[in-house]
Amino acid sequence: MAALPKNWKLAKLTDIGEFKFGGTPSKRNSSYWNGNVPFVTGADITSFYVSGKNARAFLTTEGFNSGKTAVCNPGTILLVTRTRVGRVGIASETMGASQDLSPYNCGSDALPEYVCRYLRTLSNYLMSQCRGSTILGLTREIVQNLEIPLPPIEEQRRIAAILDQADGVRRKRQEAIRLTEELLRATFLDMFGDLFAFLRPLEHESPKGFKLCKLQDQIKLQRGFDLLKKDCIDGEYPVISSGGIYTYHREYKAIGPGVLLGRKGSVGRVHYIETNYWPHDTTLWVKEFNGNHAAFVFYFFKLFPISKFEESTANPTLNRNRLHPLNVFWPPYELQLKFANFFDVYSKNKAKLKTSLSTMDNMFNSLLQRAFRGEL
Repeated sequence: MAALPKNWKLAKLTDIGEFKFGGTPSKRNSSYWNGNVPFVTGADITSFYVSGKNARAFLTTEGFNSGKTAVCNPGTILLVTRTRVGRVGIASETMGASQDLSPYNCGSDALPEYVCRYLRTLSNYLMSQCRGSTILGLTREIVQNLEIPLPPIEEQRRIAAILDQADGVRRKRQEAIRLTEELLRATFLDMFGDLFAFLRPLEHESPKGFKLCKLQDQIKLQRGFDLLKKDCIDGEYPVISSGGIYTYHREYKAIGPGVLLGRKGSVGRVHYIETNYWPHDTTLWVKEFNGNHAAFVFYFFKLFPISKFEESTANPTLNRNRLHPLNVFWPPYELQLKFANFFDVYSKNKAKLKTSLSTMDNMFNSLLQRAFRGEL
């Protein structure tokens, strides 16, 4: 680390506060569970401030006071040190914490918001320090030896306030993206309703008056083509795997626009691509649209209950032969086109928002680096 400004010091977290270690009360004791006290695991640390809205489980007062979990008061830093290492948040209310977490309480010389912001910059480092053969985590030695550049408390407050304001702008842009996605979903459902006739086998009429048919009468799915990364020759055509763009190649196998479903790996993920592309072996791609609009087909599959058709629990896969015979309600092309025009406007707006968010992310990361070097 570069030389710190005057009045700053490099401090071990154990010298300016105290770690606790989480735990889980026995699930066999029913008197411990289904109360009103939030209980969080690593999976629940998804925001800077963590509240009961994040929690998926709740303790009774008896379970909370059983001594089997970490007692976290408002202001406690929730550092994930197992399973989802690198996540960090701050408790905004009283809660219990599982063994995934090493809760940290700041002493009088440290501000939780400042410490939490710094620990978030260590995410990649913390993940690189994980150990374990089945469940990866950080050892207590690593956790207790973590250090932080520490200015006087007033400077910590100033830095935390600047970072919070900058992060607030980013959060608003993220919310704008989420709202545009919600609008598209609402528009699709308003125009088409529930198209999945196979979920209602006794009903043979669509509430919207659409015709009943087999999925294979409208589109044909095909398994993608194998292509190892070492065999790719750099080019302009995206190779789309189940998880998204895998790499680029000088050849293509399908003409855009295209719609792809994750066949194995990221099973059920749906991708839309405007350009010509190479559908990877880990996907099913729409080989024939039969006069249907690609944008409509894409969003049809976005709402499709794929999980009902996964095969194998250990390594799930998606078989097109289970999808083709399904009964669906299918709207006319004119209505598909109306949705596609809305989808086009949505896509352009979302692309602008994502570009703006990417710029903000880069600026925020630069701001973080300057903040903890004392350059703000």
